[in-house]
Amino acid sequence: MKKLISHLSTLIWGIGAITALVLNALGILPESALLPVLFLIVCLFIFYMVAQNWQMGSRLDTLESILKQNRERLDSFFPEPKQLRPRIRIEDNPKNKQLWSGFKNEFSFFNAPFTLAYEELLPDFAGIFRDTGIRKVRILMFSGVTEEQTKQFNRRMERLTVFVARLKEVLPESLIREKLQVRISSGQYVPANVFFLGIRDGFSVAVLYIWPLIHGDTPQAAFELHDEKIVNQLNAEFNRMWEQAEILESDPVPAGNTRKKKESNR
Repeated sequence: MKKLISHLSTLIWGIGAITALVLNALGILPESALLPVLFLIVCLFIFYMVAQNWQMGSRLDTLESILKQNRERLDSFFPEPKQLRPRIRIEDNPKNKQLWSGFKNEFSFFNAPFTLAYEELLPDFAGIFRDTGIRKVRILMFSGVTEEQTKQFNRRMERLTVFVARLKEVLPESLIREKLQVRISSGQYVPANVFFLGIRDGFSVAVLYIWPLIHGDTPQAAFELHDEKIVNQLNAEFNRMWEQAEILESDPVPAGNTRKKKESNR
């Protein structure tokens, strides 16, 4: 209906101009009045078109506002980032604080060397413990059976001990005891790779160190994984090994009589 009205309005302006020309040809409209009449018709038509464009612009502004409100509502329901994250991101500086920030709910260490955690990154991990959104921090260590594996395990346990001691300097001990769980996996299998699991912005994330980019227990690069299938597989592997591992007391101390068998109800 609105389109019909718009076309009729255009026809009326055209008919008015033709009528003025016909009346002039018939001698009814004098030559001196023809140009002013035509000029008036053209001015009215231009005014009409400007009014139509203004009205259309106003409608577009309203439509844009509605679309913006809908986008904001959708963003509030689905907190997915504006740009789709890559399935894997390479981080050539594992000390980058952005790599370790923003985690919620649960954070897990798998075969961690603790070379960075108790040095430059200690404030970031202290923040993970302090954050009320973190319910649990799980640390899974591997003792191994060979002499070299045992030496590596002892070095990592010493770093873990320092890590926890430094946490106690900045955080209440009760908070650490409430959230920290450590287990030791005994046996021949000691993974060459290291990974960390957590939830950031509602999505599962894994941070991976891979051999041979680990020199003397110090990672040279990290890989941030967002691929749901891969992260789920890492989660399944962590949980499988976690259930088979032995519980360590909340206060990690150097190797000795620190381990105890899993409770039967776990």
